[in-house]
Amino acid sequence: MIDLLNVLFDALLDSIKLLPFLFLVYFFIELIENKSSNNFKSSHLLNGGLSPLIGASAGMIPQCGFSVMATNLFSCRHINAAALIAIYIATSDEALPIMLSDVANVPDIFLSVILPLILIKFVLAVIVGYAIYFLCKSPKSIFNGDQIKIDNDNKTVALIQNHGSAASCIKDKHFDIITSTVTDDHDDVGCCGHNITKETSKAKKYLLHPLIHSAKIFIYILIINAVFGIIIFHLGEKAISDALSSVGYFQPLFATFVGLIPNCASSVILTQLFVSKSITLGSAIAGLSANSGIALAVLFKQNKNIKQNFAIVLTLITVSVLTGTLLMVFGVEF
Repeated sequence: MIDLLNVLFDALLDSIKLLPFLFLVYFFIELIENKSSNNFKSSHLLNGGLSPLIGASAGMIPQCGFSVMATNLFSCRHINAAALIAIYIATSDEALPIMLSDVANVPDIFLSVILPLILIKFVLAVIVGYAIYFLCKSPKSIFNGDQIKIDNDNKTVALIQNHGSAASCIKDKHFDIITSTVTDDHDDVGCCGHNITKETSKAKKYLLHPLIHSAKIFIYILIINAVFGIIIFHLGEKAISDALSSVGYFQPLFATFVGLIPNCASSVILTQLFVSKSITLGSAIAGLSANSGIALAVLFKQNKNIKQNFAIVLTLITVSVLTGTLLMVFGVEF
């Protein structure tokens, strides 16, 4: 019993050590998110030939705020599927903040782990994004979805099924495709679910929200550390390592489905497993490429074209599993 309490106490101490550094990282993320959200929203380049490149670049910012924002804009036809998928693949949600929180080893970790991981995901996002972009040249491509036709009164909308690239919404209005009416509920959502557009208090923006986000991730990390600590205590590290190794080339597949879970906890789990060397680089890349925080949940809520949504998810699964498996086959590790 005393040994088990020691395991839990160690998990608490390890998690508390990360808290101040998590807050610092999320403060800077909040700063970037607030300063760049308007430019991101107003950019017309996210429907053009540079959309996969710009999407992949935006996705490199380590939080799910841009992926949620992009999902809302995609459902309103402000950006195309190529940019959206590039953002989904490039983003790493909580992975980078957790790695950066090991402040004593940041220089070594950044050069040997973080930078290569970012570059792999960025290149992958650009390649897949452009593949989707050229695929969307076909009027019958499922990624094109629906166009929105606006009547003169700007209130009534009609859908044109699969007729080329998606139309933009008028006057930044958000369309409810089921009711075919224009609504004004399209606001920018931050990485921890708060409203960027309507938030005016700087104290809330730059202190409260980073603190809330840090506390949430702290709880996830504490739970995961405690669970892993208990498992290791009862089974032993070798047994766990052998179990993960026993699935062989199926490990990226399992990691991908963990990454698809629309929650910050999934990227925390994947990162903790990767840092502890319980999963390979290929599995980490697979899981983190499929992971976009809560964005997939927002996609199915906001975008009413279910076939298009499933096509996007299937693309993420296919790309993530193939990439992760290839990295394992060729033995690529940091």
